[in-house]
Amino acid sequence: MTTLFLVNMLIIVGSVSAAIPPSEGDIVDDDIVNILDVLEWATAFGSTPTSSNWNSVADIDGNNIVNILDGAVIAVNFGRQG
Repeated sequence: MTTLFLVNMLIIVGSVSAAIPPSEGDIVDDDIVNILDVLEWATAFGSTPTSSNWNSVADIDGNNIVNILDGAVIAVNFGRQG
């Protein structure tokens, strides 16, 4: 993941990021948003509840698809602990 990608994700999320708790994006539940969460998200990317690679925790916004919006939450909170 490049810095440019992270910056683009910040732009996508914009002011919504202020409403996201620090632990949001901690898919592996280890109290830090890091590369392990990115890997879990990437593995589930594009999946829906009927997909074999579905991960409901990776569907952060709860819209039944793991997409770039879920990745944006991880990007905004990357490195946060809580």
